[in-house]
Amino acid sequence: MKFSKLLLLALVIVGLGFNSCKKEAGVTVTSDAIIRNSGPLQGCGYTIVIQINNNTYSPKNLTSEFQPTDSVKVRVTYELLNTTRACTVIAGSYQEVNIKSIQKIQ
Repeated sequence: MKFSKLLLLALVIVGLGFNSCKKEAGVTVTSDAIIRNSGPLQGCGYTIVIQINNNTYSPKNLTSEFQPTDSVKVRVTYELLNTTRACTVIAGSYQEVNIKSIQKIQ
């Protein structure tokens, strides 16, 4: 009985941990990020890698100025959306973001 209570408690804690990793839609965030081309193998084109907890997002409105062939460091203000962009089975899917402002940084 004691073991099952401990197991249940452990599962609840793990579940809360997974739940807290996903950011909620409608939230506007400013962060340093790296824009990179995930390449044709992943099937997602350009992705923004936000350097907070290593989350990866797919931009809905990334202008051609910021579509690099190699990594570009930027400061970006973005809104998390309720939608996801499905890539290949290997790459999975990424939560989409709407970019409010973006600028290159050194």
